[in-house]
Amino acid sequence: MKHIECCVARDLLPLYIDNACSEQTAQLVATHLHSCDACKKIYSEITSDICSVLPKPEFESKAIFRNIYQHLIGIIFALALMISCFIINTDSALEGSSVEVKHFITTTIYLVFWSVFSLLSKNYKPLINVSFIVSLLTFISSINGLVWNILEQSGSISSFISIFTTIPFYGLRLFFGWTQLYLFASIFSLCCLLYTGVHFRKLEKSLNTKKQS
Repeated sequence: MKHIECCVARDLLPLYIDNACSEQTAQLVATHLHSCDACKKIYSEITSDICSVLPKPEFESKAIFRNIYQHLIGIIFALALMISCFIINTDSALEGSSVEVKHFITTTIYLVFWSVFSLLSKNYKPLINVSFIVSLLTFISSINGLVWNILEQSGSISSFISIFTTIPFYGLRLFFGWTQLYLFASIFSLCCLLYTGVHFRKLEKSLNTKKQS
């Protein structure tokens, strides 16, 4: 069988287009399409209709890359500023020096860019892990400092744990006592902890959905 009728070729077109027929059948259909203009026209119409209903990408790869790049630059900048502010306050906080306006400004910058870092990192799993860990350490540290300050007791271990709050929030001593400082730090870090926790679960759910699909 070297040739097939038009009616047979047209019945086989769906299988031919989907590559669901044998190689011999595909060759027969291809040979027929090469010699039959009517069937070739039907083939073109079918394939053009399929192409027209295929989903088109809603974004460009360059735009995606640019968006990710801008977010990463913002995240790195925010993280660098947070670390710088932490270092600036370290000596004064550990030595118990008098609080100056520069310490308050440093603390304010730290809090602002901690918030920025949390907002920008919510779509990136490794970075949202960092945000979650920082929030958790700060929350534990501030609760520890709050409890021991209320009890008016302290020790080397509790003092060490409190460092994660004492240093970055040191500028608040310009207006607050230690109890108010630890209370503010507890509330702020808890908000960040809840925020990152919620987005971490959303990101995990999204990634699992993509894997299953």
